[in-house]
Amino acid sequence: SVAGAMAARALFPAFSQMQMGMRARLWQKRGNGYLARLFASQKACSSSADHFELLAIPRHFDIDLKALENSYKKLQQKHHPDQYATKTKEEQDRAAAESATINAAYEVLRDPLQRARYMLQDSSTDDGTEEYVIEDPVLLMEVMDLQELIDSTEDQDKLKRIYHDVESSYRSFVGSVSAAFEEECPSGVQKSIHCLSYYDKLRKSVLAKMDAQ
Repeated sequence: SVAGAMAARALFPAFSQMQMGMRARLWQKRGNGYLARLFASQKACSSSADHFELLAIPRHFDIDLKALENSYKKLQQKHHPDQYATKTKEEQDRAAAESATINAAYEVLRDPLQRARYMLQDSSTDDGTEEYVIEDPVLLMEVMDLQELIDSTEDQDKLKRIYHDVESSYRSFVGSVSAAFEEECPSGVQKSIHCLSYYDKLRKSVLAKMDAQ
């Protein structure tokens, strides 16, 4: 189990700073590459329209996901290209562009990490994708150990236990991001977003491994 792996780790001498630094840089490189691709794809489908205004959702990190979904469905029904099948080519193209913008806005706002980055992007020059090194050695080791556990097992029961632990930490960092926004603390938001990004990656990694079985 994850708890067993962490307990076993405590029985051995601590890694040297050089060993720990090498592992951290390797894992960081993997994580940053993933985050860069994720954010690049997000920016590619975004527009200048404000996502919150477009979907008629109050500009707040803690949003009503049901209200978001209802607003999205209403807008898509109104602007879906099928509604313009008998219209001119120009009107059809405009409807397709509007539909794509609505889809992009919805995908950003429904995901806590992307939503946080979007909000941070509007208030600072850092959108949460710049390289950030976790300074907490315990957290860093936990992240790297979890990824190694995911990579080294094919057992569905183990993967489910790992997912449970990852999901718990993920939700905890979502709460940290929310609290930092409430306190209007940009540095706290930035730090929490970076930590959340690691667990978002772990979450996707273990889910992909489970789905591949």
